Amino acid sequence: LVTRIHEEDILKFPLANKVAFRRYIMQCCSVVKETAAEFRTYLSESTLKIKAGEASEVDIDDNGETGSNDDDEDEDDEEVEHYSSQEVSVVSVCVSLMDVTLDIMKFALSSITSISDAIYSTGTEDTMSSVDDRAELCAINDNWVESVTTASKQLESLVIDLGSELYPPLSVSPKDMSTFLSYSNSVPSDRTSAETEEGSSELVMHFLQLHRVALQQLTLLEETALAAFHNEEFSRGIRSLRNRLALCIIQTDC
Repeated sequence: LVTRIHEEDILKFPLANKVAFRRYIMQCCSVVKETAAEFRTYLSESTLKIKAGEASEVDIDDNGETGSNDDDEDEDDEEVEHYSSQEVSVVSVCVSLMDVTLDIMKFALSSITSISDAIYSTGTEDTMSSVDDRAELCAINDNWVESVTTASKQLESLVIDLGSELYPPLSVSPKDMSTFLSYSNSVPSDRTSAETEEGSSELVMHFLQLHRVALQQLTLLEETALAAFHNEEFSRGIRSLRNRLALCIIQTDC
């Protein structure tokens, strides 16, 4: 039997594959989470190593003589690399940025899910003109979901790129490290891309690129054509993430 399907009924079917985009973004989130966790472990181990080194670099015996206690640690030091105290400060900023990026991606997933559900669950007992309006709104939503999903993949790739520069010891010159720390005391979005990337190390460049795309993701989420679906909780979430993103730039440990 062939059943006639009215246009109103067609609009009940989600044009955007909800299962697909949710799975895709969740996979991106998983990669970002694992990357941040990996370097958080490096930071923790390096911090302990630095503190232990400050406390036991020189042993003083009962006779007041000094002696090195490095014999048992030399082999371990050769096997495991650790950050210096300055590198810990730099990597802490990067990991903080990764953490905020992850929360932005989670917020994006929650937002596009709830807004898409709201759009597609709207009643269809309307005139044909309003049905046409809904069709247009659904098309806007589908394009928006696609853009947010694509941006999430880009954020995942940028986190991986940044992480590739963070394995200890950092392969950056003292000048590059100072440049990175100076950048961390101001907001990159206030500069042009030429000013931020020209002559910068890979570490600085990847950091600034990630920060810039994270900001773009937040702007993308505020799609004006879908403003009717932005409730107070959505607005608070955007403001909070923008503030956290700024704090991760101007603080060495946020």
